[in-house]
This record gives sequence, C-alpha cells and structure tokens, in this order.
Amino acid sequence: MSGDPGYPETLVEKDTSNFGPRLGLAARPFGNARTVLRGGAGIYYSLESFNPIRQQLAVTYPFIVREQFSRLSSDSSLLRFDNPFPAGLGGVQGLTTPFGMEAAYQAPEFYQYNATVERELRYDVSVEIGYVGSQGRHLGRRFNLNQPIPVGLTANGTLATVRPYPQFGDIQYQSQTASSKYNALQVALRRRTGDGLTALVSYTFSRAYDNASSTNNSTTGTQKFPQDIRDLAAEWSLSDFHREHQFTGSVNYELPFGRSRRFLASAGGLTSALLGGWQANSIVTLLSGRPFTPQYAAADISQQRPDLVGDSQANIPAGLAFNPAAFARPVATAQAPNLYGDAGRNILIGPPFKNVDLSFSKSFRATRDVKLQVRIESFNLFNATNFQVPVFLLDQSDVARYTSTANEAREWQVALKMLF
Repeated sequence: MSGDPGYPETLVEKDTSNFGPRLGLAARPFGNARTVLRGGAGIYYSLESFNPIRQQLAVTYPFIVREQFSRLSSDSSLLRFDNPFPAGLGGVQGLTTPFGMEAAYQAPEFYQYNATVERELRYDVSVEIGYVGSQGRHLGRRFNLNQPIPVGLTANGTLATVRPYPQFGDIQYQSQTASSKYNALQVALRRRTGDGLTALVSYTFSRAYDNASSTNNSTTGTQKFPQDIRDLAAEWSLSDFHREHQFTGSVNYELPFGRSRRFLASAGGLTSALLGGWQANSIVTLLSGRPFTPQYAAADISQQRPDLVGDSQANIPAGLAFNPAAFARPVATAQAPNLYGDAGRNILIGPPFKNVDLSFSKSFRATRDVKLQVRIESFNLFNATNFQVPVFLLDQSDVARYTSTANEAREWQVALKMLF
C-alpha cells in the first residue's frame, strides 16, 4: 500500500511459495526518497541431504555389492557360477565400514531476517546501515557412529575402548541435528558514477556460531568429527568460517587526461591516444582471522582435543602465534578414563588477511565493429604476506608456527582483449 505524496509510503510484499513464507517491507518514513527503510524475513530449505544419499549411500552396500576373488593355483575350479562365494576366494567387500544416514531425516531450514535504513547524503552518495540475522536448523553433520569409547585401563596400563557396534569398524554417519546462528551489523557507503568516480565501501561486524560448520570439514585447522559423539553440545562454538571484521573497498576512476578531460584536453592525437581514456580500478580487502581448533595428531582417542591449563595468548614465545604450554594432553586413570579434552572447538583465532589489487585499463576502437582493451593489472600490490592458520597439532615440533601462506606474492600482468 502507498500513501499520498507528502505522507510516509510503505510497500509490503508477502510470498508463500515452496521456498517457505517470505515477507518484505519497504517504507519512506519522511515522504521522500532520501530515506528508505527496508526489512524482510523468510524461511528457506536446503537440498543438502541429497548429496550424502547420492554420493555415499547409493554407492555402497547394500545398493552396490563389491566382490573380490583371488585365484587359487591349487584349485581354480572352485570359482563357478553355481557357487559365487566360494570359501577361501574372498567375499563381499565393504560390510565392516558402512555409511549411514537418518532414515527419516529433516530438510535443513534457514530462518533469515534483516532490517536496513538507507540515507542519501547528496545526490550521488548514500549510506546504508543494516542488521542481518540467520538461524539454521536440522543442518547436516557427519561423525563416526561407531567411535571407540574409552572405558578404562588394561592390566598393563594401556587404554581400553569399546565400540557401540563391535561387529563393525568405523561407521560414517550423517544426521540432521546441527544448528547455526549468525548476527551482523553491515554498513555500506556508495558513490554513483560522477566526475568519473564510482566507489563502494562496506564493513561487516559479525558473529557466526554453530556446532558443525559443514559436512566435509576440509578447511585447514578444523576438526573433522565431533570429539565425543555422546556430547554433541560440546561442539557449539564460533563457525569455521567466522570473520569478526570484514572490510572491502572498491573504486573505479576515469583518469582526467585526454580529449574532453580536465588535463591534456587539447593534446595531439598520439598523446591523447597514449595518455587519454585510462581508467583505474582498485579493490582493498581486510579481514580478521578465522578460528581453528588445537588438537593432537597422535591422539589417544579419535579427534582428541587438549585440556586448557593456561592462557594461550599470554607469555607467547618469540616466533610463535600462541602459547602451546597453555594446553595439556588429557590423562586417563582407571577411575576416570575420560580422555576428552575440555578445550573447546575453534577457541583460537588465526592471522588477519589484507590485500590490495590495482588495475589500469583503456579501450579504443580499432574498426567500426572491433574494440580493443589494454589492461595492466597488479595482484597483491604491496606484496603483503598473509598466512594460513599456524600449526595447530600440539604434538608437532613446529606447533604454533606459520608454515604456509594464504595468498600469492605480488603479480603483474598485461593483457590485450578484443571485443567484437
């Protein structure tokens, strides 16, 4: 609905399609277009669960049965069509380490909502401030359903474990029991093209939490499976992809040189052709570090985290990213065989990321139907070194040291593009 000119104007849209109910709102509270309020909310569903069905369950027992036979030189006649599983010639494969999934799984649900206010500061500049939130329910998580559980110490002092299903080995299982939460303040400053300058600057302050960030868990420093399948609540923490601060700035500027420009407006044909018509483009990216989990490579139990015995950010030795002495390996006793460390998931934050790219481009017409574009581009202009998370395995000799980078060194490239 909309009001008469001079009164607040509001537009409400409601969508109840198969994606779930969605509601959008836009209003001009002061009766003009200089200030606009916007808001929206919706429920969305994911098809995430089809991937494990197609990629895991559909290619394993009992939907696919693999058989392996070995030729017996003493009596190869044992292998016959009327005896497809002869003793001593192998057998059905893949029965000891199956895959599994909830039979009555629920589709992942996402509840998203936002509210923003946009204000025009001048005819070509506007600022937008908004809140963005999201909650996820019934998200997928994978874990070893048959994880060995410590139950005590043997007579010789070694750890004794019992599997919930002793007739099997590891069982990779997917359940739709994970959840997530995201809240963010977003600020953007926009300048529409004017005097050859276009700019967009944006900043996000956010918090992302979950108890399983993805089903693949392939990011460096993440924990592949939950530490204790009997205590999934202990996995709630900052998300693997969490970045508290994110800043991005992009600028496009038509340089004021050449014909019809501020400088060299009356320059000759060759000078104008060489110096005129250039455009500069730059992108600046600044990100705070992402979380990672301290753990052990040679764990007493699978996915073992340490006990937290100090402040990892205090008394950091020279050259290290955190203090490894703040962590200790859990010790099992006959009375308390619990080897699950009390240090949380994703309790450490990696290094920040910073990068500046710069390019110059110029287009000119070669023929009536052909245009050429020359591009000179620099990636990582200031040759900044951005590191991956430090070594997070506490039993490694190089623990807490940076050993790999997250970006390439500075690169320059020159390109010629033909448009026709």
